[in-house]
Amino acid sequence: MGNAILQVSQGKYQLKSEQHLTPLSITNLEALLHQYYNQKVPHGPDETNAILQFIKSNRQHTSNIRIRKIDESGAVPGPSGVPSLPNGGGI
Repeated sequence: MGNAILQVSQGKYQLKSEQHLTPLSITNLEALLHQYYNQKVPHGPDETNAILQFIKSNRQHTSNIRIRKIDESGAVPGPSGVPSLPNGGGI
């Protein structure tokens, strides 16, 4: 890829490589903690489960209030813009 430049009538575009950190999910955190304990304390106690339980028990939650548009029937548009019935009702 190097310094590839693409020229079109609207201008020049250059390809760039970007690195992003993976999200720190519980599953990812668990794998990393197991790896840590295997490296630092090969035959010692692995406290991964205790640490994850502590994190899950002490997570803070936030609440937000937002306005949602509804149509005359009370249907709320879903993520795709297609209205869904209130309270998850089916047809």
